[in-house]
Formats: sequence, structure tokens, C-alpha cells
Amino acid sequence: MAPHLEIFRFARITMIVSGIWKLELCDPFKHCSRVYPIYSVMVHVIYTSFPLLLLINFPHLVKNDPSEAMETISKILYGILSIVKLFSYQSESSQCLLAKAIQEEGHLNDHGDDFVKRIHELHVSYCNVFNKFILMSVVFGGSVLCEFGIADSYKFHRLPKNESVNVAKPLPLPFWYPFDENKHHVWVLVEQLLTIVWCALLFISVQIFSNSALIYMRGQLKILQKSFKEFHQNMVEGDSNSGLTALKHICVKHQNLIGYINTANRAFRTVVFFEYGISSAMLATALFQVVAGRNVTTNVIHVSVLTSQLLLLAWSSDEIVAQSLELAPALYQSNWYECDKDSRILIRIMLMRCQKPLSIDIGSFGAMTVRSAMSRLKLAYSYTSVMTK
Repeated sequence: MAPHLEIFRFARITMIVSGIWKLELCDPFKHCSRVYPIYSVMVHVIYTSFPLLLLINFPHLVKNDPSEAMETISKILYGILSIVKLFSYQSESSQCLLAKAIQEEGHLNDHGDDFVKRIHELHVSYCNVFNKFILMSVVFGGSVLCEFGIADSYKFHRLPKNESVNVAKPLPLPFWYPFDENKHHVWVLVEQLLTIVWCALLFISVQIFSNSALIYMRGQLKILQKSFKEFHQNMVEGDSNSGLTALKHICVKHQNLIGYINTANRAFRTVVFFEYGISSAMLATALFQVVAGRNVTTNVIHVSVLTSQLLLLAWSSDEIVAQSLELAPALYQSNWYECDKDSRILIRIMLMRCQKPLSIDIGSFGAMTVRSAMSRLKLAYSYTSVMTK
């Protein structure tokens, strides 16, 4: 399939660059297949060390700089959430889902139905818009954080020596180091800037992967609705079994899609639960820093990215519920009344199954929807109101 018709094109590229791709490397990365495992281990060390170094230094911050400690809470939660996403999306079930989706996209290239191709192209364009938004917003936020770190360090080095002797040199992240970071400030600054870059890459890749997977499932549900509406067109006049054969074929597609979404739900529900549970605390700490006037630009960007991330996830999950409930009306719009008795029995069974919506759940707490996401935003506002009083 042409690259511009692949929903997972952005996801594949960002996951390869961030070192978390587990499937076979594609062009132009095939020549890196031998060194890629080493690169992947190196970046995994960066990802796991990010929250660890913050956690070790957190008691010191609480004692000496409570406002900095409050801001660090959001970074720690972000690092923990990223690690949970990292290992969840690298699991065998997630990789099987990704491989199956890429294979199915390849089959669509040879599909004779132009309407199905148009549905798929629409969802590819729709997915690309969201992915570009995620990419630009995270890159902008990471660039601002890096720029502030460099600017603060430059201002510090411009101070007279007698004013900077007893002052801790500024760094973008309050990491713990087993040595005096003031003596090796330049190297520590470079290391932190590289950490910010790679952690931003990780955030981009996992967000784009989850977004692409949800939009892919939504597109498959739309294609299945079209198959439900028009299955009677495959009936041959005078052949009583032709309608039943076409219906059985569509029923198999329906069951396969149900199995795919249920497998995705089992693979993603832990990630969604962590994101749903942690998002309020992350938003509340960032909003508190904005109200307190501390690093306003960085924290405003952080709040915007977290809010858009949560709403995009919720909206895409909500669309899966909505589109799965549209399967029954689509089947009823077909010429089911022209079918024989066996076909009508199968249609009734399919209609009953379509009454149960498909969804991506928040652990064991029900489906992820826009309403549930809005409740998280309201809770974050309540936390901020309490902390600022």
C-alpha cells in the first residue's frame, strides 16, 4: 500500500526513532537492523532512569524547595506513565495487534470496492491530522523546556565569579547525581537536554500509536457497517444459498473485528487506567504552578498537551462505542426481508450481538468516554482550587 494510505505510518516511524519498535524494520531503516537492538537498550535506560532520578532527589526538594517539589510531582507521574505505556505497547499482544492491522491495511490496497477505499483514506487523513498535532505540540513544549534550560545556564555563566560561587547552577530537571553536578555542569546540562529529547520522542510515539490504533478500529467498524447494509447485493437470483453464504462471510468479519477490539481492550485497559487515574494529579500540579506564577510558559504548554492528549484518547474511544452501536441499524437497513429463513435467523443473532457495544475500558471501571475525561478535568480543577486556598 502507498505510504500515504497507511494509518500506522507515523506510528511506525516514531516508534523506530524512539527505539521501541519490535517488528521487522522497514525501509529506510533496514540497514540499521544490526545496531538497532543496541540503540534500543540505550534509550530504554534513558526512559527508565528519568522518573528514578527524580524520585531519588524528591525528598531533598521537599525539604529545601517545596515549590520545585510540587512541580517535580508532575514530571515523576509523567515518567511513570510513560514507562507503563512503553512496556504495555511492547507486549506480545500489542505487537500482534499492530502486525495484524498493518497486514489488513495492505489487503485494502487490492480491494475492489472504491467506497471502502474512500472510508479508509478518510480515516488515514483524519489520523494524520491528529498525529501532526501531537507531534507539533510535544516538539514545541520540549523545545521551550530546552530553551529555558540553556537560557538560564547562559545567564548564570554571565554572572561575575564572586556572585556565582555559592549558587547552585541552574538545570532544566532536578535529577539526583552521585557526584557534584556543579563541577560538571556543561556535561550534565547536555545529558538532561538529550533526556528531554528522547523522553519527548517516547511520549510522541506512544501517543501516536494509541491514537492510530483507535482510529484504525473506528475505520474498520465503518467499513463493516457498509458491508452490513449491502450484503444483499451479493445474493444471486434463484440461488437460495447465496444470501446465507454472503451473510456468513460478513458474520466472520464481524466476529474477527470483535475479537480484535476485545484483544486491544485487554492490552490497553491498564494503560488507560493509569492515564485516567494519574491525569488529574498531573494536571492539578501543573495548574498550581501556573496559578503560582512559576515557569508559566512551560506549565501552560504542559497543561495544554495533557488536556488535548486526554480528550483525544477519550473521543477516539467514545467513537468506537458509538460506531459499534451503529452496526445494528446498518444491518436493519439491508434487504433482510428478502432472505430465506436460515439467513433471517442468523441476522437476528447478529442484531442481538450488536446491542452490546465494543469499547476500550478504564481498567474495570467501564468504558473510556468524553464524559469520563471531562470528569478528570473537573477533578483536576478541584484539586487546584484546594491547593491554592
